[in-house]
Amino acid sequence: MGYITPQELKVASLDAGTLRKFATGSAGQPNINRVGVDVKNLATIRVEALDAASAAANLRTYLTKAVMDADTSQPVPTTGRVVKDPTVLNNGDYVWTGSSWEWSEVQPATSAAVQAVRSDLVQTETQVMARSTPFRVLISSWDEQAQDIVVDPDRRIVGGGDVLESHERRISAVEQVGGFSEIDGLVIQGQSNARGARGLPLDPTTTDALYPNAVLMPAGPGMNVVCGTAGGEDYGPLDPAAFEGFQSLVSMDLGSGAGTTHVEGMAFAIALRQAEEGSVRRTLSWSTAKGGASLGNRSPGTIPYENTLTALDRSVAIAEALGASYSVKAIATVEGEADAGNTAYAENLIDVYAGSLTTAILARTGQKHLPPILMAQPSSFFASVDGAMGIYNVCKQHPRFHLVCAGYHLPYSDDLLHYSSRGNVKLGEYFAKALNYVRLVGSWRPLMPKMIRWDGEKGIDVWFHVPQPPIVHDLSMPDHGDWGFDVRSAGANVGIASIEIVGPDSIHIETAAPLTTNRFLRYAMRGYQSSPRQPGDGPIGSLRDSDSTPSFTDGAPLYNWCVHFSEQF
Repeated sequence: MGYITPQELKVASLDAGTLRKFATGSAGQPNINRVGVDVKNLATIRVEALDAASAAANLRTYLTKAVMDADTSQPVPTTGRVVKDPTVLNNGDYVWTGSSWEWSEVQPATSAAVQAVRSDLVQTETQVMARSTPFRVLISSWDEQAQDIVVDPDRRIVGGGDVLESHERRISAVEQVGGFSEIDGLVIQGQSNARGARGLPLDPTTTDALYPNAVLMPAGPGMNVVCGTAGGEDYGPLDPAAFEGFQSLVSMDLGSGAGTTHVEGMAFAIALRQAEEGSVRRTLSWSTAKGGASLGNRSPGTIPYENTLTALDRSVAIAEALGASYSVKAIATVEGEADAGNTAYAENLIDVYAGSLTTAILARTGQKHLPPILMAQPSSFFASVDGAMGIYNVCKQHPRFHLVCAGYHLPYSDDLLHYSSRGNVKLGEYFAKALNYVRLVGSWRPLMPKMIRWDGEKGIDVWFHVPQPPIVHDLSMPDHGDWGFDVRSAGANVGIASIEIVGPDSIHIETAAPLTTNRFLRYAMRGYQSSPRQPGDGPIGSLRDSDSTPSFTDGAPLYNWCVHFSEQF
């Protein structure tokens, strides 16, 4: 791991090309980066800034929408702003098309909204750039004195230069809960743990609606967060007619022992963090996962996959009927158990989620941005580890996949396969935390190895990606010995003499004997030894970071525990 791979060289070359086009490209020239996003270049930003300035200079102001609608004498494309209409959602910017005033694709951020963001920022003469917590807004502009900041429908700054578009850093709208102009979709995939199996009794923190008009799930006869079916043998095609609308997301008894899912934890945590930023966006969440189904049994042509397409179609149609747009902000999946022996699992994940499902999402929603794919790593395996390692490898290698966390530190039900209701909620909080990092900085890496160096004898140094340093050896987890680490050489386990934390992101391991060929370092890879699973057994480790982000369930820190891995060095 102490070298640059051909894939890393390729990625670096692609990124360098994107940066060159950003700096030197002509206005309007496409600049598609390696994840399929068209990154605006400086010349385009300048033209848009000038257009925005011109529109602002010729802006006409109206007290009410009725007064504006009566003014049909303006040249195309005059911009009009309604400022004091009794219907709050009518206030905003419009463009005269020659026949009617149409809602503008860019809207002003009010001074109150801008001030709410600025109050947390350290201001300089030319730049504003700060992050007070991992969940605060990042905002940067050419001139921090500017008063007329303009944001697009995704709340990205466009007036003055949308220099942050590639990382989707946003400024909040002023309303606590805005109108039905935009609905963010969370598409949940996976197996029984993505359907709340063993999620009873319901977790009390998610049985009441958090923001009744903003945190939503499907509504209709028998409809709920899992699109009306509880899983198991009663799983069947989703009836489009049953998906009638949207209702407040809450935990429900879903039947067949299913209840609280990780979806509630994810959606609630997202809304709470948005409230900290000053605005709660409307989010629609639903799951079409199927218990016990491998990825091959949830791929195109299967009932679960077709149910996903049906749910997408209904989400778009209902949103449009409400005068809103619907776009998928993330694909979130909890799976891997049924693919424990699938050696092609990583490739299959790319084909289904980054390929078929993404294509279907773009075609149905009309969105241009590619939704990130967030995955949890199963911690319930026996000897077969292809499920856990397939997820680890695809998230390590593919820029759209993000490994949220392993599951061994979370509360489980008594079968030690399915999370408890509280475990599901906390798992959802980890998904929300990872998605927020992707939103702010473009990527998320959990606690996982970054580089391994062998001294040629018995010494191994390991550097980690650490979300919140320093790393900690936490004895609150069951101790299987050696912190959960194993060292293999020449096809056999080699004893570990000592492990020591030597830096905020690094450890040193000394083995009991010199290492030779075919060397591997493994962590939390000792699967359950017998069936049924026994408490205290299974793939567990005791290395974590120092993230102090509190859970909304009980205030306990949401530490990032090291994920399962097996790395050759």
